[in-house]
Amino acid sequence: VRDEDALVAGRGADVGREDALGVGEDVPKEGELESEGEDDAFVAPVDEVVKMRLWVRNGSPEKLSGLRAQVCVMLKGAVGFHQRIDDNKIIDDNWVACRDAEGKRWIITGWEPIHRPWQNPPVPCLHADPSFPDCPPGQQVEAHGIISFYEGTNLKKRIRELRAKYFPGRK
Repeated sequence: VRDEDALVAGRGADVGREDALGVGEDVPKEGELESEGEDDAFVAPVDEVVKMRLWVRNGSPEKLSGLRAQVCVMLKGAVGFHQRIDDNKIIDDNWVACRDAEGKRWIITGWEPIHRPWQNPPVPCLHADPSFPDCPPGQQVEAHGIISFYEGTNLKKRIRELRAKYFPGRK
């Protein structure tokens, strides 16, 4: 999982992140937003999923708005999931899923709040890119995501279960 381009819309701030997120660890360094804000992330396996959390702290005297991040779930090293095609991926609301070459196993990711779910056929990856609420001065805002692994044929039902359990406020 990579947080490659956290963007602050309309402010020209671009926080690049080159380091992969370690499981159960904070990202090794924090990014500095131009407007005296900070961003950070946490990833940890919990129960049946991998939970992810991104947050932005506003150290400026102005409200930050239009915050969003790009999070890539790179699949090139996942055996059976590395095809560079469109046909093995599904987008369902704030969820993106990829099935393996045999069509029996799935990798599913989702975020709340969501900016945009998408996939890029030339690259074996999934994106469910989060957004953040407006962030008043001195405050922190968060986005929460998961990665889940599923074996079965009823992907829509599995996504409904994940939504109900991990993002119950989303209809």
